[in-house]
Amino acid sequence: MKKTLVKILSIMLAAALCWPALAQAAQKKPNILVIWGDDIGYWNVSAYNQGMMGYKTPNIDRIAKEGALFTDWYGQQSCTAGRAAFITGQSPFRTGLLKVGLPGAKEGLQARDVTIAELPYALWSRVAVAELIADPFGLRLPVRTMGTYLKRWGFTPQKPIRRAYEQSPTAVKHGMDTAYPEIAARAKKEGAEIHWGNETGLRSDDVRGRSFAPKGETPAIRVSSKRAGLSIISTVTNKGQMRWKIFDGALNSDILIDFLRRLIKGATKKVFMILDNLRVHHSKPVKAWLAKHTQAIEVFYLPSYDQRKSLGTAPELNPDEMVNADIKQAVTKQAPARTKLQLVNAASRHLRSVQKQPQRIRNYFQHDPVKYAA
Repeated sequence: MKKTLVKILSIMLAAALCWPALAQAAQKKPNILVIWGDDIGYWNVSAYNQGMMGYKTPNIDRIAKEGALFTDWYGQQSCTAGRAAFITGQSPFRTGLLKVGLPGAKEGLQARDVTIAELPYALWSRVAVAELIADPFGLRLPVRTMGTYLKRWGFTPQKPIRRAYEQSPTAVKHGMDTAYPEIAARAKKEGAEIHWGNETGLRSDDVRGRSFAPKGETPAIRVSSKRAGLSIISTVTNKGQMRWKIFDGALNSDILIDFLRRLIKGATKKVFMILDNLRVHHSKPVKAWLAKHTQAIEVFYLPSYDQRKSLGTAPELNPDEMVNADIKQAVTKQAPARTKLQLVNAASRHLRSVQKQPQRIRNYFQHDPVKYAA
């Protein structure tokens, strides 16, 4: 009986972890009842207006009297936006439901959208899995025991990959299967070179990694109270080339144009630049500069601004993200920079070193998410 139960638990757990929708195995009655009223402001309820509107709402007032009367809240500009925000916990800017929705409109909740009620846990912790098992079987397992079973079944605690909620799987698939191959085909036909671009930043007080120390004695590392920072813009190609520039503050049109000007200077091929949807990438000065240099450079964008030049909202599909991860891993493991100059020198040394290693740059394109661009 015990072995049978363990097998059942194993199958159920594997299915639930791989298919989150199955986690709602037990249908429980809600303990919160929400009554929605259409076109009703809080001042229309006499519990709030205290009779100043000339009428009373005794039934609603009774709920306030016997329960709680809330005086602080977040509000939306329409009933549709308010209900969508309440159900999903999302800003209506994400769902597109900023005003009253109409049948057949493209805006609205999609099949992939999950409501708050469907997500009791953001991650599958030992407690979450234990509750999943307890619902149908009535078997309460201690947290430590649950961890033992998870290990036995081949599950390990892992840091999840962060992905934008706005990311559309359809747009991503289109980008990998259609948009990028079209760009690559054009580049081959026109003899152009594809550069993947991105920006990142470094801080002097960003220290990563672990350090050995006696048990019970947490190691400490001293960082300067005068925090210094810098920004980096870079590009990589699957041929092993890399270009970069260190600058202060946030990227602006002048800095980006200067970088693009340096990128095409002396280039023997036309540059096809792939960037993300940072606002400055679409600024009027940048667009004007690009319009004057169409023979030397053309820019494509990761998010779906222009479906003809779109790879979908998926920064993890940009090979230049590997450069960002590489430099942060390398610089933040060194002794903390005490001055801005030390931080700049550390970043420059690493970038120059990588720039002289074409194979290392080509290896960036061998990571699973970006292999399609190799």
